[in-house]
Amino acid sequence: MCDLVARTGRHLQRYENGRRLVAGCIPFRYMDINDGASDDEQKKLVEVLMISSQSGPGLLFPKGGWENDEAVEETAARVMILVDLSSSDSGWQVTSQKMDIQVYDPFFILRFSIHTLHMGYIEPAQFARLGLLAITLVSIASPDHELRMLGYECLGKFKKSLEYAQRSKETWQLQLLLTYLQNGISEQWQKIPSIIAVFAAEASLTLPDGSHAQFTVMRNFLMHSTPVSLQSIPLFPTLLQSSFVHFKAERLWMLRLLSAGSNLADDAKIYKRGRVLELALAFCSSPISDFESKVLVLKVLKKCV
Repeated sequence: MCDLVARTGRHLQRYENGRRLVAGCIPFRYMDINDGASDDEQKKLVEVLMISSQSGPGLLFPKGGWENDEAVEETAARVMILVDLSSSDSGWQVTSQKMDIQVYDPFFILRFSIHTLHMGYIEPAQFARLGLLAITLVSIASPDHELRMLGYECLGKFKKSLEYAQRSKETWQLQLLLTYLQNGISEQWQKIPSIIAVFAAEASLTLPDGSHAQFTVMRNFLMHSTPVSLQSIPLFPTLLQSSFVHFKAERLWMLRLLSAGSNLADDAKIYKRGRVLELALAFCSSPISDFESKVLVLKVLKKCV
């Protein structure tokens, strides 16, 4: 994990379709005000902090570039400006440019998801677009048995929701993903490898978005694939050795997947069995490997050894 400090330069900067990727925050606070109608009646006013930029005269929210060696949450945390809200007279007081990352509570998210699906408050496609299906899928790779049970319960609710949902391309594609995963799981509350869970989570975010760079690859893979193998990495080494038009984006996507999916000793065994490190290092030393790819390969190597 990188230090949450200010950075300079753009040599590690992420880009997508020629556009620089950034993350930021919207600092706000509630202020008590009296509208004059009553001495006792207090109302709340929301104040939002914006900052000036050296590159132009306008105001903007605090933001910074998303770099290759950090998660997007780390970027947002790094560029976050903490303010002192204790004094309403002196305005916003900048106290630090560093903060701790606030991690969501997966138990709360899963229980919330189960309830919303059970009550029919949210459609399956929207559930996937919001990232709730991704969180659910990642939870069944957790070493925590209770968390996995909640994850599987949520997947069951999602499956029923899909069955009752209006037929569409999105619901059909999400059903393909569930079938692909379900047919490869043989035990109740089974813990699946992190790399499989991360792949499924990425697929759940890709399939509802037809404009996603990996949409066609993911859809075709699920349409023609057999049940998931829990001992191999989906689309590897196909995307790493891609020669299609968008080969660079596909290689970077696979390298990011490999980096995010290596968390436990079991994952390292899968990587070793699939010759992941050997092939990744061979690619790293090839003429077609760029700086961004090499950084990701080194991250994968560091997590596996």
